[in-house]
Amino acid sequence: MLASTSQLSSHCCNRRDTLQGLISGRWGVHKPCDELNWLEAAVELRSRLAQLPIESAPHVPILSAPLSAHSMAGSQGALALPLSLSSPSLESLGVRSAFDSKASLEPSGRPSKAAPFDEAWPQDERPDYLWDPNAVLNDKCAWRKGHSPDYSVANNKYAAEAKHRWQAGSLEDLVSNLVKNWEKEASHKVKGKEWRTVDMPNYTFSTNGGAVYTAAEMIEIGTYNALIGEHAYYSAQNTGFEESHDCFRKALPTGFAWEVTDVTSGPPRVSFKWRHWGTMTGKLVCPLGLGRTLEAEPTFREVEIFGMCIVDLNKAYQITNIEVFYDPHQLLGAMVEDFCPLASKAAESKFIIDLLPDLQQNA
Repeated sequence: MLASTSQLSSHCCNRRDTLQGLISGRWGVHKPCDELNWLEAAVELRSRLAQLPIESAPHVPILSAPLSAHSMAGSQGALALPLSLSSPSLESLGVRSAFDSKASLEPSGRPSKAAPFDEAWPQDERPDYLWDPNAVLNDKCAWRKGHSPDYSVANNKYAAEAKHRWQAGSLEDLVSNLVKNWEKEASHKVKGKEWRTVDMPNYTFSTNGGAVYTAAEMIEIGTYNALIGEHAYYSAQNTGFEESHDCFRKALPTGFAWEVTDVTSGPPRVSFKWRHWGTMTGKLVCPLGLGRTLEAEPTFREVEIFGMCIVDLNKAYQITNIEVFYDPHQLLGAMVEDFCPLASKAAESKFIIDLLPDLQQNA
């Protein structure tokens, strides 16, 4: 059963107006939009709400927080973060470093004193996955489909359309290669002990300050589910690992390329911005739960999202923690805007909306 366009449009408008009123009307927080201003506005809103008594703080779903594997079974819909003293502020997670291109900041707000990359670790000690974006594809290991995946489509799109051409061996190039190899392992290696890019005993992953996942949990639910969680147009609780990858692989058959756009601090804590893009030439089919399925016809337009990451590395160049910050609606809204006319407006405003609980309540 498809969710009705009228239901989605009505709820889109209500949620968008409520959030926009809180941010720009009540406190006058209004800045020109760019790829990260929605997150900056959320940080500002959280800091303002932290000054209010808990009982008077409104409950507004600004960030679409993924649910942990342990909490999925008992949950009845999306997780909306209460904007009160009980919610961690994004500033405490080091998000401010994404908005300062001149100086990287630690979570405390102090300037980072991390050594330059060449001083931190000698060049001859760097593993192959820092030099070659496809290094792990040569590994002899347990691949999800019995063999290493073919990344030629995404690689060709990156080569043809990337907006940044980093010098080989530069910090930006090394970070890009690290993340691309991590994604290949997280998406296609079924045994965590065979992930070379991570420090397995200490590895954690989170999105927008939400649930924290271990490698074992990500192997079970998949990277897309960990990144998107519950959303008006997508339900991680009702989408399996393979199904989640098929949703976007079929909708973006000409490739979903990824690139680093800026690195603001070097190891051991690496902060960087990124861009992810593709062209929607296929149909998007996403389970929503309760027998509902969202089906969106191809728009034949570019889908482009921006975000930032904070990645902690050990001295063996392995990842111990990844924190991702981005707007899931920037991805999904662009893909369903012909299905829900207000979706594009919400995406342009960079406001995440979460309608699934309302649809369930009115079903």
